[in-house]
Amino acid sequence: MYRVFRTGFSLKLSVFLFVFVIVLTLNIAAQKADAVEYYNLGCACETADFECRIAYFTKAVELAPGLTEAFNNRGLAFFGKGDLDGAMNDFNRSIELSPNFSKGFYNRAVLFARKNELDKASSDFGRAIELSPSLTNAYIGRGNVYLKAKNYDAALRDFDKAAQIEPLYAEIYYNRGLVYFFKADYNRAAADFSNTIKLKPGFLPAYLNRGICYDKKGSSNEAIADFTKFIELAPDDYRGYSNRANLYSRLGENEKAAADTRKVSELKRNG
Repeated sequence: MYRVFRTGFSLKLSVFLFVFVIVLTLNIAAQKADAVEYYNLGCACETADFECRIAYFTKAVELAPGLTEAFNNRGLAFFGKGDLDGAMNDFNRSIELSPNFSKGFYNRAVLFARKNELDKASSDFGRAIELSPSLTNAYIGRGNVYLKAKNYDAALRDFDKAAQIEPLYAEIYYNRGLVYFFKADYNRAAADFSNTIKLKPGFLPAYLNRGICYDKKGSSNEAIADFTKFIELAPDDYRGYSNRANLYSRLGENEKAAADTRKVSELKRNG
């Protein structure tokens, strides 16, 4: 059995960096200034200190209920701590306040994708793209939704567009490689996994999946090299051993296959 890494659904959340624009009325300006101070304090919290972020962004929206970016970033913090309802409420509010706020649609799309509401995710990614045609992650996100729905041609169009915008973005090629893999176009899949490795040599799943492509193409030596590289980089992950054992067995190298199979059992037992 081939064990393919399908990590294309790990989507980036987008943080909007707020720049304060002064207003005309002094009282409002004073209130906004205090709100922005709390907003900036929220942005200064440690990335994983979600309670800190929530506390400061909450204070900001109490002082300035129309501060779209504070709702957006508090939604990100709720998302980070696993409060998906809180995140949805804040992303909804950011969109209500600013209907052209592309990052609000993008972040809500990520949340819909996480909840497996693929039609809603696709719609929000599409709206984000309409509002910000160069928002690379929106194409990647929608492409991943199409990939999950097995709409491979649509997924390819989005990943192609993303690659045009950011040709040095390794994950685009990895995700596109997955599409080609599931279309059984192993030459193009292997080429995209190679592009991923070239741009990000530590991107482990690309070695495993390229190895599987090589195996399916009958390039046994290249496949073994990739499985071995994956094992060197991730010695506690049984999938490299499993795929290599399968190939060794088919090549008649039974001792090597048995050794890898024992390692698989050991890692599963200890994991």
